[in-house]
Amino acid sequence: MSNSLPFKQSVIEQFIQRKKTLLNQLKTDQQERLASANQDDIDKQDLYESPKEQMMDEVAQRAEPLDALDQEIQRLQTIDLHEAHKKVGFGSLVHTDQAYFLVAAPQDAFTYDGQKFIGLSAQAPLFEKMEGLRPEAKFQFGDNEYAIIDIV
Repeated sequence: MSNSLPFKQSVIEQFIQRKKTLLNQLKTDQQERLASANQDDIDKQDLYESPKEQMMDEVAQRAEPLDALDQEIQRLQTIDLHEAHKKVGFGSLVHTDQAYFLVAAPQDAFTYDGQKFIGLSAQAPLFEKMEGLRPEAKFQFGDNEYAIIDIV
């Protein structure tokens, strides 16, 4: 597997696609809940707070994760794909002996092209341990020791 800029671009596209899929699922879920609440509202107009009002409150509460996903997608789209990184920072694709880490937005571990990938935000404690390190550096996080193989 090549640690080239085209490889990095394909990895970023995987991250973006996963976030867009989740975002679409959450939006569809909200639309279905609203449709259901509208129907229930017709049947229960005598209640203090109608099902529609309850659902609107819930939709407002669930808007924050939708906004956060939108922001994560935007952050991923701002990564510079024209220059490889020499040390770990925002936008780095860090190949370690444990997994690949993309520093931009949090993402649960997933497998792509036979390799493990994890997304880290710039506030993640693991990123703070590796920030500024170069290839061949080693660092400790919790009970795990990591060795940086390459950075793109």
